[in-house]
Amino acid sequence: MRTGRLATVAWAPALLLALVWVAQIVLIWPAGDFPLNDDWSYGIAVQRLLAEGRFRPTDWTSMTLVAQVLWGALFCLPFGFSFEALRLSTLTLGLAGVLAFYALLREVGTRPSLALLGSLTLATNPLYVHLACTFMTDVPFLALSIVALAEFVRHLRGGSPWCAIAGSVAAIGAMLIRQTAVVLPLAYAIARLTQVPWRPRALLSALLPAASCFALLAIFERWLSVTNGLPALYRPAGFLAKGMIPSDPFDIAAHVVWMLLVAGMYVGVFAIPVLAATWRGLVETPPEGPGWRFAPGALALVIAALLGATALHHSWRMPLVPVAGNILYDLGLGPITLRDVFFLGRSDMHAPRWLWIIVTTGGVAGVGLLAALVALAAQRCLHAAEDRPLLVLVIALIVLYAPTLLLHSFLDRYLLFLLPLVIVLVALVVGRSASWRGLVIGSIPSLLIFMTFGVAGTHDYFAWNRARWELLAQLQRDGVSPAEIDGGFEFGGVRRYDRARRPPPGKSWWWVDDDRYMLTLGPVDGYETFQSREFFRWLRLSESAVQVLKRTEAATR
Repeated sequence: MRTGRLATVAWAPALLLALVWVAQIVLIWPAGDFPLNDDWSYGIAVQRLLAEGRFRPTDWTSMTLVAQVLWGALFCLPFGFSFEALRLSTLTLGLAGVLAFYALLREVGTRPSLALLGSLTLATNPLYVHLACTFMTDVPFLALSIVALAEFVRHLRGGSPWCAIAGSVAAIGAMLIRQTAVVLPLAYAIARLTQVPWRPRALLSALLPAASCFALLAIFERWLSVTNGLPALYRPAGFLAKGMIPSDPFDIAAHVVWMLLVAGMYVGVFAIPVLAATWRGLVETPPEGPGWRFAPGALALVIAALLGATALHHSWRMPLVPVAGNILYDLGLGPITLRDVFFLGRSDMHAPRWLWIIVTTGGVAGVGLLAALVALAAQRCLHAAEDRPLLVLVIALIVLYAPTLLLHSFLDRYLLFLLPLVIVLVALVVGRSASWRGLVIGSIPSLLIFMTFGVAGTHDYFAWNRARWELLAQLQRDGVSPAEIDGGFEFGGVRRYDRARRPPPGKSWWWVDDDRYMLTLGPVDGYETFQSREFFRWLRLSESAVQVLKRTEAATR
């Protein structure tokens, strides 16, 4: 591969990746004009842009969002606003992110087979697939971040200054979806400074992308503040420094270690297809050479043993929902935002205990392998001059992004950003050690498991949501006011959201005034079944039902 030329996606891998992506989406069939998770709020911003011609997000918005709103509005222009059009916009960027990731892996020198494996690992990741079927910000943010990273890598490998400009534009686009994208030009600046002399002109060219990104973020926040006012939940650029972690040093240390372990377990599981193919290179002792000599296998074993013993002692089992919930739960994908499940914890979707023990064991092993990977990357970073800028770029991105996990609400979907970085790090450090045996025994089966779970879990998520919204539409056709319905979080958001509204005692916090009618997946004391709509769950291969419950006369009195 010629240095400085961005590796294009060859037609055969691109076709395979596109076919896998389309096949998953067709099986899921994410149809239905209704919001999911937080995207009711983002959809309202698109509606306002189409109707008023200006960007006016709701107070539920915590990120910049404007680039995603503009992108979604483009897909609504032909036939008008719908959540299905918004999903199509995200699905398009989801495929673009997968193809860009293949190009990125080829650009860093990865063999085509491992580049394809890494891209399939992203394309079949259950969280990535699930979120691509919504209008959530995670996939658009990640897709643009991958494009920016690919262009920055191209420039670090000798590409023209236009590569840095293209990377900066993509990073700014990602930043105008989520503020955390500012880590991209910052990491590029750190990497660039390892390969150029520290002279004024070189320093300026290295720091200009980061300075531009921060300046535009400040200008955007000022403009939004003046024209519309910052949303109530918006996090300004300086929010990281506002005391969002415990003040006691020991509490801080414990918090950091715990969050890093949780993140490592999730990312370790997500990266199993790539780790299974390259594990030998992660555990074998490197040959004699520059730097210190150590046994990464022993390090991985010690770390995994310590974490495993701790997990066993405290009965930790994935998914660690109280710590890192939102998308992945006991046996499914997507938050079940109905009162009986969300508040009362009543769910009939439980996986066998042994299944999550196996997944947790994989996460523990993954943490050990990731520890060995970090040690090997640090050794190579210090003594391999050729790859140093790329290694520094990836390591800096991981280090700079970590505080966003530690300093505010920790959700499993935030870890998606780390998955491509870990895969690129594996490719740079031990990519040549990939074995066919590991591919056949570990990688292909895990890809199939991920694909099956992602498709089935997301299918079930849409199935119960379609049943819910059909029942809600029927209630309103029958003359029931939305003010009398607890239809779940999304219904409350899109129909009843009011920043100032506080629910009466005992009602769901999602802007419910009166829950005479309540949508649930099961019975609730004081209510009787009024209507129901069945749906089929692929994960359990059985029928279930969403119910409309009506408060009984006795409960009313």
